[in-house]
Amino acid sequence: MFLVKIILWGLIAVIFYVLLDKIFIKGEYESDWKTEHGEYKVRIERVRTFRAPFMQAKITDSTRNKMFAKRIEDAELVRSFDGGKREEVAEELVRRYEARVLHSKAS
Repeated sequence: MFLVKIILWGLIAVIFYVLLDKIFIKGEYESDWKTEHGEYKVRIERVRTFRAPFMQAKITDSTRNKMFAKRIEDAELVRSFDGGKREEVAEELVRRYEARVLHSKAS
């Protein structure tokens, strides 16, 4: 009976490890950005999943006291992030966020 319990717990541990290995944070980037339209804190987490890679971006807008979080599945941005161009990816995300905020403000 004791041997059966050890084998069962071993199988549960292996299954748990495999499932956790499918989803995890592959890389992180965090920095402060200042543009002519505001000040931002950008945090990007690169997540690897079983299906398709993506990034989770969070932009804290200290000028407007807002926070923006979005799942980014743009393959080009993910490749750039993986290629070490993290500052360029953050700059692009800030540019997209500003365009969205300024466009909604103009409407």
